[in-house]
Amino acid sequence: MAPAAASVATPVGSGRTVRAGDGGAINQDLVTRGYRAQMHDGQVLYCRREAETGTRLASYVCRSEAQIRTLEENARQALGPAGVNRTTGCPAGQVCR
Repeated sequence: MAPAAASVATPVGSGRTVRAGDGGAINQDLVTRGYRAQMHDGQVLYCRREAETGTRLASYVCRSEAQIRTLEENARQALGPAGVNRTTGCPAGQVCR
């Protein structure tokens, strides 16, 4: 299995919220899932607060639509076709000993 793609966080400082009439194509599915569409350097990015693994602190992370799709696909592949975690062999939601 290929290593997971690194998550790239983009600074929010210069971003502005994108609205439907701004000319950028906005993925409404991502917006309904909690992302905010923002323009950064002429590119539409989707931003939201996410807790980092191992900490309770949430940070504001911005990704392109393609980066989000890649992360979701990697997560689906890690579970395998039957919802079994391929790294441990345990069915999803169960603890194996």
